[in-house]
Amino acid sequence: VYYYLFSLLARTGMRHGEARALSWSDVDFNTHMVSITKTVTRDENSRQYIGETPKTSHSTRSLMLDDNMISLLKEWKQSQTAYALKRGKITAFEDSLIFPNRYGKVLEPQMLVGYMKKACEVLTLPYISPHGLRHTYRALMLEAGETPINIAHTLGHSDTKMIMTVYDEMTKKRKANTAEKYARYIGNF
Repeated sequence: VYYYLFSLLARTGMRHGEARALSWSDVDFNTHMVSITKTVTRDENSRQYIGETPKTSHSTRSLMLDDNMISLLKEWKQSQTAYALKRGKITAFEDSLIFPNRYGKVLEPQMLVGYMKKACEVLTLPYISPHGLRHTYRALMLEAGETPINIAHTLGHSDTKMIMTVYDEMTKKRKANTAEKYARYIGNF
């Protein structure tokens, strides 16, 4: 479950609460779209539940998934179906959570952190939090040349303020390296 969940977070930049609230009916395999209309939240007793709306009004959105992510989700759905049938459960999978815990309930966020730490350790990578995948997505999209307004929409932000702050920071770093790059390119003359 974690491989598929972390792949979705890295490829879309969605909040992990939004991903943990997704059901199969939120994914349209024909159009490659996923609808984000809810999120995992907590009640006054700190119990998790799926809220009727995402974090903000701008967080309700549909995202396009790339071919690789669609293939991964199809593979995960087949695996879930085979597991359920093996256990004698015939369920209406369209309403099932895409990323449930082993009891079919919402995953706890500390489980994500634990598995992310294990994955980073095994791969000998520095630790990045599940939420850090969202920041990585934003930075890589800026590097790829995507417009701040499109990135803000994808991430469910109401404006580009946060995106522009990151963009400005990246631009400063690029400017600082420009003179040195040029000098290395032309050499001594």
